[in-house]
Amino acid sequence: IAVGVCDGAYPKNLLPGWEKTSIAFHTDEGSLFNSSDDEEPLNQPCKKDDTVKCVLVASQELPGRAAVEFYRNDRIVAEISTEVPPGGFYGVIGMMSKEEKIQLSPPTILKRTEFSQIWEVSTPSTIDHHGNGICSYTGAGDYGEDSIGTVRGKYPIDPLGPLHRRSFELFILDPGENKYIAIGICSEAYPKNLLPGWEETSVGYHADNGNLFHSCGDGQPTEHPCKKGD
Repeated sequence: IAVGVCDGAYPKNLLPGWEKTSIAFHTDEGSLFNSSDDEEPLNQPCKKDDTVKCVLVASQELPGRAAVEFYRNDRIVAEISTEVPPGGFYGVIGMMSKEEKIQLSPPTILKRTEFSQIWEVSTPSTIDHHGNGICSYTGAGDYGEDSIGTVRGKYPIDPLGPLHRRSFELFILDPGENKYIAIGICSEAYPKNLLPGWEETSVGYHADNGNLFHSCGDGQPTEHPCKKGD
């Protein structure tokens, strides 16, 4: 199974990546093919239930060029800068062995600047943003004053606006040691080194115990703790 991009003239009977104007990640050996049948080993072979994502990001500095990014289970495995062919790139998936089966999601429009335009890592000493919205906790986790990391929206949410502008979600790639992950809303003045919901002008849902916190440190049980994949 191969996933990638190609131009409109690419042969339909070839796996993507094997000839010019096509770049693809091949799941059998986890290799990258860039307009050639000479593979670049990435040591990322895939298995059942893995997710492979291809992201095309237009260059902000170099018109006519783009980055092609490949993710396996939401972790980036390869990135190639390339010239965009006349007519643009098309998404393409190739299959060539018995009993292969995939579930294909529709393409979404992504911009490299999208995360930084909407979100701000408030505590860069404890939160790393790896691109594509993937964030990880890098702090000490020792319950100290500076051990909490937060990512905060740059603009207030309009509760009367379109749904996609007044809602947001996260996907738990790894719950870590204690699942101390919280999501919610707060005022602009809310302390950046506190989890949402612990003090006034904030409401937060906490994944470790599934409790709801509304402007105080006493959580209201919901009986819905989270796990990896939620």
